[in-house]
Amino acid sequence: LYYALPIACFYLATAAATARQHNSVWRSSVYLLSVAFVVFLTLGVLFLPWITSRRRLLEVFARLFPTHRGLYEDKVASVWCSLSLVGLKLNNFELLSRSQ
Repeated sequence: LYYALPIACFYLATAAATARQHNSVWRSSVYLLSVAFVVFLTLGVLFLPWITSRRRLLEVFARLFPTHRGLYEDKVASVWCSLSLVGLKLNNFELLSRSQ
């Protein structure tokens, strides 16, 4: 999911370039539809083991999109990561100032 937006933009740009190069919106539309078909077919094959029951499929989506944790935990994790980086920089600065 992290790379989904850049890859989608790449395929849209490729379709737009095809439309400009061949002066054909039809060709670029066929290209985009064929890419979409392959993506959905691959997604279906990959999710085939979990499509057997609704509960199992919901478990997969809960793992992919962990909204049950809430935004608070994500913000706390972001703050801790930021503070640890600031702490490392301060420690390095203090070590440099002591060595001089």
